[in-house]
Formats: sequence, C-alpha cells, structure tokens
Amino acid sequence: MDRGIPTEEVLEEMRRSDPPVHYIVGTPKGRLSKFEKRFLERDWEQVRPGVEVKELAETGEHSEVWTQYIGLTEIEESFRNLKGDLAIRPIYHQNDERIEAHIFLSFLAYCLHVALRGKLRQLAGGLTPRAVFEKSATVQMLDVHLPAGRSDELVMPRHTEPDKDLKLLLARMGLELPKQPPPKTQAREPKASS
Repeated sequence: MDRGIPTEEVLEEMRRSDPPVHYIVGTPKGRLSKFEKRFLERDWEQVRPGVEVKELAETGEHSEVWTQYIGLTEIEESFRNLKGDLAIRPIYHQNDERIEAHIFLSFLAYCLHVALRGKLRQLAGGLTPRAVFEKSATVQMLDVHLPAGRSDELVMPRHTEPDKDLKLLLARMGLELPKQPPPKTQAREPKASS
C-alpha cells in the first residue's frame, strides 16, 4: 500500500481480521526518524548502518516480503507508465459499458507498452517506449483532396514518411509502414453558402 493510504485503525483492522490480512506498507517519512532513532540506540553489531532493505528482506523469513515488495514496485511502475508514457487520465464516463471499455483499452495499451519494452530490451537496451512514441509521433496520416471534374474529387489517403532514425528502428524491429493506399474518387461535398 502507498504510505498515504492506510491509517493505524485500518492496519489494526487488517491484523485482527480472520484470516489476518498480510500487507506491505510504505512507512510515512515522519515515522522513519523514529525507527532510525531506535536503531541508533542498539549496539552497532545488531544494526549495521547503510544496510539496504533488500539485504534485510532477502534473508531468511523475509524473502517473501522482498518478493511482495518487488511486486509492489512493478505495480507502481505500471501506474507511472499508464499516467506518463500512455497519458491515460481519468475520464468520467456515465455508463458501465463505457467504463469497462475504457479499462479494457487502457489494459491493451499497457500490454502493448510492456511488449514494446521487452522488444526494445533485445534490440536497443537504452531505448525506451517513450522515445519510440515520440519518434513515431512524427508519422501522420492525412487525406489529400483534389478536384476531379465538376462534382467529383480524388481522395488520396497518405502517411508521411518516417525519418531515417525511425526507418532504422522499424527495420530492426521487423516492422514496416503499410504501403500508401490507392486513391479513390468520391462525390464532392457541396460548399456551404455564406
């Protein structure tokens, strides 16, 4: 749990529940100084200064705590990615179907983010999904409309060409942009009178 969420009452209720609820909670910064003071009162052989939480947790009975803690950090990272790289923000939907669709699409976006991160680790260890998103944002799709006779127009859907770096990245990932679609004709929409 995030250190801002639980109160002492909530934690006590979790401890007394049947079965008891086990949890890992971040310690509020104000309470850390109390722990440090208690540690400093002990003999130096009992508490070594500079011992990391990882070292304490990986020993003996605390290995499960460490495993859970790593899980917590991965969950926190996923939320940072959803809010940061994927820019998923709260949207206030009015019905259950839209809420479920929003959650589903957010989950799919996160899955693609994780897959991209894994692929990048293999191909270019220092490259992040955010850098790929920023680079890919330069490629845009647009429709070019040209008059074709009195009542028709030629519509050419086109995407902009990626720069050299993005072409190289796409090639390394085994991806390529689709071919430019063929042009099509359609009836020209009448101009609105002013």
